[in-house]
Amino acid sequence: MDTLQQPPPAEPEGGLRRNLKKRHLLMMSLGGTIGTGLFIGIAEPLSSVGPAGTLLAYLFAGSIMLATMMCLGELSCAFPHSGSFQHYALMFMPSPCWSYTIGWLYWFSWVFSLAADLTAAGFIAHQFFPAVPVYMFCLRFCSS
Repeated sequence: MDTLQQPPPAEPEGGLRRNLKKRHLLMMSLGGTIGTGLFIGIAEPLSSVGPAGTLLAYLFAGSIMLATMMCLGELSCAFPHSGSFQHYALMFMPSPCWSYTIGWLYWFSWVFSLAADLTAAGFIAHQFFPAVPVYMFCLRFCSS
């Protein structure tokens, strides 16, 4: 148990450095969780199940995400690598096609997330400037 308390040395050829402080991790996690989904996506659950049901659903989903991120954090401490989390699938899954599939699914999730965030930002901006169509805001946000 005492061997896990000291972090293993980083790969010399990978060029990893351990210089993220707690405030960096806190701001990265806060920026990743508070997005347009909090402002746009909360309307439907609030109208259908109310505030208590919405809070329970957010707590349930948050606990699943917390467990996933804690597992990923343990993996990254035990096996430091400069690649993405698909590297762990390559290490532990019997076939490399799993790692390949995870990498592409992760890419697709970011592409669709970007489109959803641009649309949500367009809807929010449209509330302030109703004469301008939503797609114009989306194009403007995409170009900046």
